Amino acid sequence: MLSINDLYGNDWRAKLASAKGLYLTFGPQIENEAINHSLVRLKSLALELAGQMVAMDLGRICSNCAAKPNGGCCSRAIADENDSIQLLMNFLAGVPVGICRDNGHECVFLGETGCTLLFKPIFCLNYDCRAIKECAIGEDAARYDLLRGNLLQEQWRLEQLLLGRLTHLGEFK
Repeated sequence: MLSINDLYGNDWRAKLASAKGLYLTFGPQIENEAINHSLVRLKSLALELAGQMVAMDLGRICSNCAAKPNGGCCSRAIADENDSIQLLMNFLAGVPVGICRDNGHECVFLGETGCTLLFKPIFCLNYDCRAIKECAIGEDAARYDLLRGNLLQEQWRLEQLLLGRLTHLGEFK
């Protein structure tokens, strides 16, 4: 049985192992109508946000920043912002969650063109560095904010559904 610390308090390696274990052990048992509906909606919202981020060239901006000595917003420390439930959401959505880099500087989930996760930690979705603020202006900025808010709301909703389902399956207390 998993505790709140197992899901949220460990480092990224432990949380990734926990999410993968839940997915491999319970996979189809986790899903139900409400979870599947939320996953479909969340995928759609994430793809819409990803499209907006591509239009604003944020993947390139963030990847370049992450390669700097301090790692920027996508530094190695950010990998620990991921939690088991959010990583489980990615598994359930068919995202091939894996380590892209383990160089000690950049987030391990950062690919060549940006984050490889469809569903990201709250910090990653909420924080705007100076470079993002400079390229997010006018209508692009308003749309970017709206899409992030919609995604975060649905991600929270799915998180609650998954925690309830895991409790029902006797895996979470």
